[in-house]
Amino acid sequence: MAAAATGARAGSEAHGGLRILPRRAQANSRAVIGGLAVSLAVVLVFAAWLGTRPGRPLPYAVTRLPLAAGERLTAGDLTTRALRLPAAVASSAFPATSSLLGRVLAVAVPAGQLISSPELTPAATQPALRPVAIEAPAFELAGLGPGQRVDVLLTTGSGSAERTTLIFRGAEVIRVYSSSGGLLGGGSGSEVVTLGVPDLQDVESLVSATHAGTIDLVVAEPSDGTGGGPGG
Repeated sequence: MAAAATGARAGSEAHGGLRILPRRAQANSRAVIGGLAVSLAVVLVFAAWLGTRPGRPLPYAVTRLPLAAGERLTAGDLTTRALRLPAAVASSAFPATSSLLGRVLAVAVPAGQLISSPELTPAATQPALRPVAIEAPAFELAGLGPGQRVDVLLTTGSGSAERTTLIFRGAEVIRVYSSSGGLLGGGSGSEVVTLGVPDLQDVESLVSATHAGTIDLVVAEPSDGTGGGPGG
């Protein structure tokens, strides 16, 4: 035993008096890095999955009622509805109805339909028109549709004092309604038609005419052009 102790001391002295301790087991650095990489990959996959899901419901413009191709949109045609849309669809939709007022539909759309850019006539090709609603005999409106043009005539007085005046040439028909709220299908009495005219002065002329006498509409002749008549 003395010889063993002497050998141990000699071994210690051979290393400068330092004790040689066994190495502790350490975590493999490659395993740690690999674990972090896997965790990061899981996070990225989850984020990508979230990116493919539609976001929270947001308001978008939809139609209140069925609309035909060629109709110019008004406030009464539109409402908003909270919808959860994929990004690709939301990019061509309209969050506010005000962005659609005066735009013309390129295709027919049913009630409750989301309005998107491809369903509209390009804005650059649309003349700016001001809509004005007037009453006219139902039989004169039968067969009229959006995009057609009419001349507006005003008749005042009676008997020998009766006089008919052209108020506007070539007003564009935006919408024709029956008294029941649907699209006009003919009938008796007066019905409402929305006409589009270029400026505020034309709107004033038409509104004034509706209070001055009887309004009649006739299909316009394209060669007559558009604009206010002698009475406008």
